[in-house]
Amino acid sequence: MSTGPRTVPQDELRSAIAEERIALADDLSTLTGDEWGAPSLCAGWSVHEVVAHVSQSGFPHTWAWIASAVRHGGPDGGEDVRTRARAARHGPAELVELLRESATSTYRLPLSNRWDPYVDLLVHGQDALRPLGRTHPVPRRLLAPALTFAWSSPLYGVRRRLRTVRFAATDLDWTAGDGPLELHGPAADLLLAVTGRAVGLAGLSGTGRETAESTLGG
Repeated sequence: MSTGPRTVPQDELRSAIAEERIALADDLSTLTGDEWGAPSLCAGWSVHEVVAHVSQSGFPHTWAWIASAVRHGGPDGGEDVRTRARAARHGPAELVELLRESATSTYRLPLSNRWDPYVDLLVHGQDALRPLGRTHPVPRRLLAPALTFAWSSPLYGVRRRLRTVRFAATDLDWTAGDGPLELHGPAADLLLAVTGRAVGLAGLSGTGRETAESTLGG
């Protein structure tokens, strides 16, 4: 069963975002200097740069985002340049504090979906902490609708790229897709897989594993 993200009340989603920003800030505040400089799961970004990206999402930056995208060949190039500049301006402690300050912010980029900030936060928390061997539990509260949104979002494209695969969580009531192949495992690993991160496949199994590895690069 795919739980629909449209049925979740806005106040509940905003509360979940605020709670996760605080929880992530708490875990990030324990990192050492070497850990901040370590590579993240985001290609080319250190842990410091991933946190620079996450910490700005709650602060209005529409015009800066548009201008940077125009100057640097599109949204991805613009975001990379702005994130690196932000990381250079702010040290780890500052970024953690900015993340805390943004906890209750309701800002999101125009035309983005209301689920984008939450999924971005959940996934980038794993991008930063998993390579360090740090455990940051993905909250179960709204994980099923977050999975449904990420699986169906054209931003990640997994619904199209892995259209022959049915996804199924083994630790909560969630499935997506109706292909002849299956990929199953913990919901937190599925979230990484449906957002295009091959590292999530390590915790998954099933007849769709080989197809997913060839598609995602695992």
